Amino acid sequence: MEAQNLNSMMEVRMPLQQLIRNETEKVRVQFDLAPAQVAALEELMTICGLDTRKDLVNNALTILEWAVTQVRAGKEIAALNKAEKNYEVLRMPALMAAARSAPRGSKSAREVASQQRKAVAAALHQEEAQDASSGARNPTLMSG
Repeated sequence: MEAQNLNSMMEVRMPLQQLIRNETEKVRVQFDLAPAQVAALEELMTICGLDTRKDLVNNALTILEWAVTQVRAGKEIAALNKAEKNYEVLRMPALMAAARSAPRGSKSAREVASQQRKAVAAALHQEEAQDASSGARNPTLMSG
C-alpha cells in the first residue's frame, strides 16, 4: 500500500511537458473558456500558423518553461526595441511567483537585472557604433 502511494505521488510530480511528449501515455486535459478566449486562441493559431489547439498548448508550454527557467536564474524576460533603444520587461504573476521560488544565490535578482540592463544598453551602443562605422546592420543574439 505504501509503495502504491509513493508511485501516485511520483506521477503527480512528473512535469506536464514530459507527459505531453510521452507518446505511449496520454493524459486528456479540458478547459472551460469564454467565447472571447476561444476566439483569442484561434487568432493566435492563425497568426502562428498552428493547425491544432494541441500545437498551441505545446508552444505555450515551451515558452513558459523557458521563461520560468530564466526568471529562476535571476534574469528578466523583455522585448528589445533596437530602433528606439529601449526594452519592456514582461510582468506576469506566474513569472513573479517563479522568481520568488528560485533558490537564492550570492547576487540578488535586482543586482542581476541591473547588470542585464547595463549589458543591453552597452550592446545597443556597440551596435550603433558599428552601424555608424560600417553603414550596415549586423544583427546579433545576446544571451545572458
